[in-house]
Amino acid sequence: ALWTRGCELLADLATSYGEPRLATQATAACERARGSFRARFWCAETRYPYSSISEEVGGEADPSIRPHALIAVALDRQLFETWQATAVVDARQWAGDSRFL
Repeated sequence: ALWTRGCELLADLATSYGEPRLATQATAACERARGSFRARFWCAETRYPYSSISEEVGGEADPSIRPHALIAVALDRQLFETWQATAVVDARQWAGDSRFL
């Protein structure tokens, strides 16, 4: 989420400063990152984003449910489908559950 927001900010600044090529590159990087996130970070089993994934596609992923996903929703809502963002926000009921480190 930090990366995609940074790319968006760079695109906006590049546009403001008359650098359309850089703005286009930053926008493309943002969309690639969002696409990769959407394709790899959602855990169907927990209906929550993975806490972490390996670099390799198909590698290990940690399905632990942790509250930092709320920050990802807050920073870049476009990383999630509406139902996914709702699932993350609704998980507030999990406070106190030992699975949440």
